[in-house]
Amino acid sequence: MQGLARSGLFSGRIDRLKTRLNALRARVPLLADVRGPGRMVGAEFIDPATDEPSSAFAKQVQTLALERGLILLTCDVYGNVIRFLYPLRTRFSTKR
Repeated sequence: MQGLARSGLFSGRIDRLKTRLNALRARVPLLADVRGPGRMVGAEFIDPATDEPSSAFAKQVQTLALERGLILLTCDVYGNVIRFLYPLRTRFSTKR
């Protein structure tokens, strides 16, 4: 039961993250899409002037986040998507 409660807790946090990222789209025109299944969220950056992937902007976001102590990964073929994935914990048992 405790695992299910934690899963629900993180589900709410993921929903809040998606909501906040989507709210930023009005102020950040390069933030083209927010998506992701389950516990993973991707924020895609596309230059609105050219409609081309903006890996440079994604790298700027990643660098600013790192300066503030947050490690983010860029992904996708063009490196224009920032991936958010909260840490998962597993328990290892020495019992057999």
